[in-house]
Amino acid sequence: MKGGVICLKINISSRHLTAFVILILMLFSLSSCKDTKLKSETSFEWFDTVTTVSAYMSESDFENMWDTVCERFDYYNKLFDIYDEYDGINNLCTVNKNAGKAPVTVDKELVDFISYAKTVYDITSGKVNIAMGSVLKIWHDYREAGISFPEKAELPPESLLDEKALNCDINKVIVDTENNEIYISDENISLDVGALAKGYAVEKVARELESLGYTGVLISAGGNVCTVGAKPNGEKWSIGISDPSGGNDYPAVVKISDASLVTSGSYQRYYTVDGKRYHHIIDPETNMPADYFVSVTVMASDSGLADAMSTALFITDIESGKKLCEELGIEAFWIYSDGKTEMTDGFPAK
Repeated sequence: MKGGVICLKINISSRHLTAFVILILMLFSLSSCKDTKLKSETSFEWFDTVTTVSAYMSESDFENMWDTVCERFDYYNKLFDIYDEYDGINNLCTVNKNAGKAPVTVDKELVDFISYAKTVYDITSGKVNIAMGSVLKIWHDYREAGISFPEKAELPPESLLDEKALNCDINKVIVDTENNEIYISDENISLDVGALAKGYAVEKVARELESLGYTGVLISAGGNVCTVGAKPNGEKWSIGISDPSGGNDYPAVVKISDASLVTSGSYQRYYTVDGKRYHHIIDPETNMPADYFVSVTVMASDSGLADAMSTALFITDIESGKKLCEELGIEAFWIYSDGKTEMTDGFPAK
């Protein structure tokens, strides 16, 4: 719907879920900007989620910007795909297929991303581990089966999870930055970058738009919101954090510019076994879904970091999480299953 305003509040299946932009709030707060009109475009094709880009600019400028957005998101979506290969590019699917066989020559962008993922592993003490693909696949398969046949839903056997957890050593993911090669030295290890890929791609696209001179842009990719500059009148963008219980109220509304807000939640991607919900965010220490919170939202200047840390904080106790936020200079907002909330001192929420 080119040139129109897309108002979305929907349930989707994406790795990082909801902290959706409340576009209705945006419309009210942006109505004072009379020089240009708000334009939005939406795609359902990237990272298994809904991506909406909104900006105040002329029709021709917006169309040129949207072309750039599509080109770059298409590229990153293919590059980070672990399920399918594409002509003319060696992606993560290619890397996984060659585990234990041979190094794969890839684009420098993928080398940089895997190097970044290894850094995230270190700063989160292994909470975010892209080498957990074997464990995550087990949960994915059992969850999908449980959703399709709820009467037969069951948990993965603990012995199977323990077995697969032996094949998650990120040190066996070898990055050759000189030759742009990636090699997984153990054939039983597979990469799953769901905790990182979308936020990393959003940050890359945002920085490219900024380098081209675009400003006053908002990118919303599922639970990942990134802003490039403020609105034309200097006001910040208004973003709402969704109620995990499904209500119409919002636990917090945040105003940001040149920053990102990313939420990880347990309340959309899940299945039920014997009356209990089991979600998709797995704690590598237990191989089970983490149960500290139902929602964690992170605000950071970098969308990739916010994405990674929303997962890391979701599977970290509150005190350790606050300490990590302080160390990294980020802000966070936690929601417990009983509706109680906590936030870091600098989280700009109403």
